[in-house]
Amino acid sequence: VDKGSVSSGTPLQFTVSYNGVTVPVTYQNGQPGGIFREDIPVVVEGRMSGGVFYGDNILVKHSAKYVAENPDRVKDYPQK
Repeated sequence: VDKGSVSSGTPLQFTVSYNGVTVPVTYQNGQPGGIFREDIPVVVEGRMSGGVFYGDNILVKHSAKYVAENPDRVKDYPQK
């Protein structure tokens, strides 16, 4: 999630970038909750239409620090 790109309205809108390509994302299922925020890696499931990615689900990867500080919340999370 690109820093400075999140608009907190409904629908939630933000951009993601990878390998020099930036894609606008629209997420209409409310707020994703959890640890979603700017400047973190996410996987967005959904569909692309007209240059915009319409997300149905947002997955946030927990950092090693989060896992270490919250082992009870991620006990079934595969460790690498």
